[in-house]
Amino acid sequence: MEHFFDAIATGSPIRANKPECLRNILRTFGHLPKESVYIGDMPSDITACREVTIPIYSAAWAETVELPKLEALQPDKIVRSIAELQSLLRERLD
Repeated sequence: MEHFFDAIATGSPIRANKPECLRNILRTFGHLPKESVYIGDMPSDITACREVTIPIYSAAWAETVELPKLEALQPDKIVRSIAELQSLLRERLD
């Protein structure tokens, strides 16, 4: 799947490094955090994005999602379907 992405950042088996990865991706593309949005389904996605100040949309359509945990961390949006995500992303682009 690598050919579908311009850059890929993965986790580390040694330590949590998601904020560092997010900063590196922003630098790679020359974007500011406010020019981006992260879509994730884990509480750790929200905390990493808050550290880097990237807006976060929580993907909450999977049966396995822990919705109370996501809600407690107050992401910018809780998205309950792919159609809703598409709509939100279109709004951001306009």
